[in-house]
Amino acid sequence: MRVIAVAILGAVGAGILAEYVLPSRYQATVLLKVSRSPMTGDATAIRPDFDFEVFKRTTAQLIKSPFVIRATLRKPAVARLEIVQKQQDPIAWLADNLTVDYPGDAEILRISMEGTRPEQLAMLVTEIKNAFLEEVVGEDTADRVRNKEKLAESVRRNEREIQQKSDAIRELEKKTGAGERAILLKRVALARLDNLVKRRATAEADIGELRMRLQVLSGQDAAAVKTQLSPSAVAVAVQKDPKAEKIITELKHLEKALDEEERRAREPNSRALERLKEAIAGLQKELDDQRSLIQADLEEKLTRPDGKDGFNKETLELQLKATAANWQALDQLVTKAVQEVQEIEESTAEIEAKKADVRGLREITDKMAHELKLMDMNMFMVNQRIVAIDESANVVRNNNLIRRSGSVGLAGMAGFFLAFVVAAWVQGRGMGRHA
Repeated sequence: MRVIAVAILGAVGAGILAEYVLPSRYQATVLLKVSRSPMTGDATAIRPDFDFEVFKRTTAQLIKSPFVIRATLRKPAVARLEIVQKQQDPIAWLADNLTVDYPGDAEILRISMEGTRPEQLAMLVTEIKNAFLEEVVGEDTADRVRNKEKLAESVRRNEREIQQKSDAIRELEKKTGAGERAILLKRVALARLDNLVKRRATAEADIGELRMRLQVLSGQDAAAVKTQLSPSAVAVAVQKDPKAEKIITELKHLEKALDEEERRAREPNSRALERLKEAIAGLQKELDDQRSLIQADLEEKLTRPDGKDGFNKETLELQLKATAANWQALDQLVTKAVQEVQEIEESTAEIEAKKADVRGLREITDKMAHELKLMDMNMFMVNQRIVAIDESANVVRNNNLIRRSGSVGLAGMAGFFLAFVVAAWVQGRGMGRHA
């Protein structure tokens, strides 16, 4: 019985100790009314696409947003609070410890914080509520309406401008044959230009060959004449050579493969890249060797003395005159073909520039329209969808569970300890008497 009495006394003492030693915790709460429909009775403010659940979640997130928290912490009275000053990162601390919810999923939004400093907690949640109403909901309804109308007018003006410019582009495309037809015209013009350029290069090479032969027939030194062989003549001869043509084709394929491999390769010096580069270098050397052979053969052919190639001086002069006239005609055709390609490119470039202008204007207009929607949402808030229920926070003690748990724990430990000590003491005395 003595052990039990002592244990009870220990438990009571532990409970009293827990009551006065453990710090009391409090919860500060402030409430806002968040309505599905405006509380002004203005039926025109109700939109059919208004999602109230999204609106509630957005409101809760805005209250905990850094924008509102910074506005709260900028207030001198809040900045002087001890629980704020001792925080290393007050913004993160406030965001982590602030609770924003809807009890019972009703149209009541609750802003609350828990802690051991009731007056400071009350000021914090009250100022958070005030900052939200001031910075997000706001009181400047008339200014917001004017700004919204200005932005809406800008969006409408841009939409009209986009429509007008798009119509003008379509008319220009019809007039110039842009689009698929322009692509086809440009492809045909480029192919024609390429053919004319090759024919002109061939004529130029033929003129060089004829002049060299005439120089040899006129008695000039063959070695001196060989130095006058034009690069265009060699280039034309290389293009006509089957072996050189095959090497050039293989080179083009390998260079294309090298470009693709460089785009795919993660390492700039991979083994695959090295093999392609080695193959290209080998083919390039082979082409250079073949070009040297072609040039030597051409020089030998053009510097033969009269009688070995079946041509005399008079025949060569006639050929030179005709080839020169052909070259001049081809040169004029090349000039016209170049102008034709440029005209097609200029008309296409003008249309593309206009399209880029429309795309830029569309991007700006879309951003303005998105901002208009956000302003519209904000106007819903201004239209008395959100109003304060409490001017200041309510504070209640919120540590009953903690106190009971602490009391029971300490009481159990104290009772056990005291019972053990008493039992040991009694047992010791009994053993002493027997002795």
